Amino acid sequence: MTAAWPELGLGAEAVLAAGGRGTVAATFTRAAYLRLPGGLLALTTTGVPAGPIHARGPIPIHRLSAGDDVLAGILLLAQDPAADTLVAGAPTNDIARAFLLWAARGQSIEPVHRFLAAAVAGDRPAGAAALGHVLRFGHSSGADLAAGLRLGFRAVIADNG
Repeated sequence: MTAAWPELGLGAEAVLAAGGRGTVAATFTRAAYLRLPGGLLALTTTGVPAGPIHARGPIPIHRLSAGDDVLAGILLLAQDPAADTLVAGAPTNDIARAFLLWAARGQSIEPVHRFLAAAVAGDRPAGAAALGHVLRFGHSSGADLAAGLRLGFRAVIADNG
């Protein structure tokens, strides 16, 4: 994950700052839209023009699953009861859909759960080690998943003051 991820529009910053739980409004090949209490947030690739509600990241356009990985990180922390229904109809492949469904149910790869447990315990060394394992997952899936976790944490932190 690079320091440039994500690039946030002014409206996106305001939406995330408002906090609260949200729902998945729609998913597309190059963008996923989340409806949060502060408004709509668009997760997009850098190939999509910048806008006020966009959180843009360095996801190559040809990597269709990168958006799914980012969304999985967000869904894991969102705990949205309606996410199962929305993800079931998402225009993605079966593998990505299964990953999203399990993320919406609070399940992910083992290093993510170690990372979350370390974060809750305030154990920075264990968290850094677990995050290192997440980042090595797949070609860039781990970094994309970590980017989604980062966005999800921002919303949770804003929600809880």
